[in-house]
Amino acid sequence: MVERGTGNVVHVSSRSRSVPNPNRVPYGAAKAALSHYSKGLANEVASFGVRVNSVTPGFTESSWGCSFVQALAARASASVGAEHVVDGGSKPTVRPIETNSDTSRRTDMTTAATAHPIIQRYFELAPSRDAEEYFALFADDALVEDEGKEYRGIESIRAWRTEVPLVEYTITGIEPVGEKVVVTCTVTGDFPGSPFAGLKFHFEQFDADHVKVLRIRT
Repeated sequence: MVERGTGNVVHVSSRSRSVPNPNRVPYGAAKAALSHYSKGLANEVASFGVRVNSVTPGFTESSWGCSFVQALAARASASVGAEHVVDGGSKPTVRPIETNSDTSRRTDMTTAATAHPIIQRYFELAPSRDAEEYFALFADDALVEDEGKEYRGIESIRAWRTEVPLVEYTITGIEPVGEKVVVTCTVTGDFPGSPFAGLKFHFEQFDADHVKVLRIRT
């Protein structure tokens, strides 16, 4: 490719490169090395007309995938598992684990819950740089609590948002508590201690169109 002065190289990486998963450390380490190599190689051969890219596929629903998500949910004592947000702010899909007559794929959870559409929308937009769509999720007098501080109203929420780094979310549980919904996540991003597991989003008040009260707690 270098001799021809043109070419494309595509490496297939994985989210495991940045989010360690139990029993998959060697795989994650290999993918982390591949991503590092891909970036380095891209810098070295760009001047020769060769492009190097690394792609990170999203979660794929399969018999293995369902079993993996069920295991994550079981470890978190959660009622449902969901796939992660992939690189670049792509949309996560939050849905219950489906069951069928195949007992090997049946969840042992006694209850299963789907996220309300407005909550699904929240996690679709939270990793995105399109801030206006994100702010449109909140009612004019909405309240957000984060790290013990409360932010009431859109302007206050805007100010809070500018101080919060964009992160990726791995949803590990959705738990209805009365009329409230608690979503448990692992967050990954450019901040000390990343990835951080067990962050809980308490959606205390919401309707079909807006989030009214959201409390983010560890």
